[in-house]
Amino acid sequence: MGENESNSSNHIEKTCKHISIEIPEDLETTFRPEECIYKAPAALCDSNRACYTPRVISIGPFHHDSESEKLRPMEIQKQRYLKEFCKRLRGKTKEQVQESLNVLSSTIEVEKDKIKHCYADDTFVEFSKDDKFVKMILFDAVFIFELFLKNEEDRRDNKRYQDDFIIGKPWLRAAIQRDLILLENQLPFFILEKLYSLDISIKEEDMDAS
Repeated sequence: MGENESNSSNHIEKTCKHISIEIPEDLETTFRPEECIYKAPAALCDSNRACYTPRVISIGPFHHDSESEKLRPMEIQKQRYLKEFCKRLRGKTKEQVQESLNVLSSTIEVEKDKIKHCYADDTFVEFSKDDKFVKMILFDAVFIFELFLKNEEDRRDNKRYQDDFIIGKPWLRAAIQRDLILLENQLPFFILEKLYSLDISIKEEDMDAS
């Protein structure tokens, strides 16, 4: 009886060791405390996936590189807004724009792991190169800044941006506002706050220098 129990115990121990070897070391058993951006539950999506899917613009990794043709035009607009935002910081020359880009990109690079930990779903396989992830956060964050700034400036002078690709089209502005509040279409607030604070400090430095 004792010998059987000993054999059984040895067998269980060997089996457990074998199982533990096959379990990835980095497999998390609890959710990360930093998690704050989630995908909509499948039970809700089954009834109406369109309610949780962006129609004109993707923000963050969940819908990045979507096959939807509807989202691609706004990727070009993100580039335009990034260029215009950088001109607000250092100036309009090519060198000044690049300097602004370097400052913003390096800030995101430092925070990239923290940003990733804010997302509950591991969707970063496509971002095997970290520079792709950094660029995505840069384009998306700056787009939000520039859109908000232009909206405010448009209130003061509604002719200033009448030819702007977005501000000049009320229907598109409304569609973007709708997409920006979607559960799956978000950026961590801390990186938005950090980048915008950086923007303010850069402008103050330039004012002091002048």
